[in-house]
Amino acid sequence: MPDTTMANQPPILLMPQGSAGDVHPFVGIGLELQRRGHHVTLATNGHFRGLAGKVGLSFYEIGSAEHFDEVTQNPDLWKPSIKSTKVVFGMSAQVIPQQVRLIQERWEQDKRLIVVAGPLAFGARLISQTLPIKHVTVQLAPAVFPSVEHPPKLPGLYLPDWSPRWYRKWVW
Repeated sequence: MPDTTMANQPPILLMPQGSAGDVHPFVGIGLELQRRGHHVTLATNGHFRGLAGKVGLSFYEIGSAEHFDEVTQNPDLWKPSIKSTKVVFGMSAQVIPQQVRLIQERWEQDKRLIVVAGPLAFGARLISQTLPIKHVTVQLAPAVFPSVEHPPKLPGLYLPDWSPRWYRKWVW
C-alpha cells in the first residue's frame, strides 16, 4: 500500500475568492485532499476563518472580514449590471498582491506546491506565468461556459431555445 503521509504528498493551497458559494465547494475539495494525505491550506477572505477552523483546514487570510462585509453591503453588488461586475472585480483585484506573495512564499518552501484557485483568484494565474507552479483553476459556474446547445440564461444575454444554431454560435 502506498505511503500517503503528509510528508510524501505535495502541499495544496486552495485559493477561492468570493462568497460562500465560491468558498464552500473548495472546503469540500480540501477535506478530500486532506483525507488523501495532503497538507491543505485554505487561503481566502477572513470572513471564512471560522469555517476553516470548524472543519480542520489550515487557514491563511487574504482580505479582511471587514472588507468582505463592506463589499457585500454595497447595493451595487446585488444589481446584475456592469456595476456589480466592477464591485466583484474590484474586490478581487485588491488582493492580487497578497495572493502572489503567499504563493511565492509557499513555493519557496516546497517546490511541489499545487495551487487550486477559483476564477477570481487572479494572483494565482499571474504568478503561474512567472514561476513553474502547478496551478489549476476550478470553475464552479457553468453559465460562463459558452454553449450553442444549451446557452445560459443570463441577465441581458438571453438566447431563446428557438433561436437558430447559427445565431447562437455567432453570439457565443
